[in-house]
Amino acid sequence: MRPGGRSPTSDTDLARLAAGYAHRPADAFALRRAGRVAAAAGLQPGSVALDVGGGPGAHAAEWAHTGALAVVVDPSPDMNRLAVVGHPEAAVVGARAEALPFRPGCATLVYFHLSIHHTRWRVALAEAVRVVRPGGTVAVMTLGPEHHAGSMLQRWFPRVADLDRARFPDPADLVVELQAAGGDVAVARVVQTKRRRTGDWVAAVRARFVSTLQMLDDEEIEAGLATMTAEHSDPDAPLEYPMLWDEITARF
Repeated sequence: MRPGGRSPTSDTDLARLAAGYAHRPADAFALRRAGRVAAAAGLQPGSVALDVGGGPGAHAAEWAHTGALAVVVDPSPDMNRLAVVGHPEAAVVGARAEALPFRPGCATLVYFHLSIHHTRWRVALAEAVRVVRPGGTVAVMTLGPEHHAGSMLQRWFPRVADLDRARFPDPADLVVELQAAGGDVAVARVVQTKRRRTGDWVAAVRARFVSTLQMLDDEEIEAGLATMTAEHSDPDAPLEYPMLWDEITARF
């Protein structure tokens, strides 16, 4: 937790991050993982599934096809508008992870995909446990120290690794917290290889398509991009980079 109990979200310009989603194309890999978690949780017609910090709502829209009430929960009005327009099959609720406006024991699935680091995570997990039903699942897709140490971003923006280590909770701590709350916890290490045009990647960085980049000033961004484009000069050439995910699921 940040000094004074502040959520890391308070340091993020969520409107700017929402605009950056124009540079974050639909991720088939993430949708497949979300679908697998939902299937294992047993989503069916009448189930409630919460995508906490769900942004534009792609995961919730995927779950809506099961007949479940799929809900995007996000504090950002800009993210909420993206979800309403882009995925009308999902319900949208403007709220923080630390104060979920749902009754206890209502949800079959509470899901955090690359969002737990935007919260006071212990409070957020306690809320997830409060609203999940007996037999339901709390799941977290996040990035840990091993990913941060080898991320492509830190190759050209050296401060990113330290910033992310400070922002993201250690996956091991998430496991301990969920076990202490009574969850039967499983952990999977999942490797994803992303591929995009170099020119698209440059535009995404300039748009601060991930929130950590908001913590770098323009001079630092441009210096890193200059180094990167010196190595990868063709804007149409593909650029591949790995994502090392920690997928944590807890059955209650």
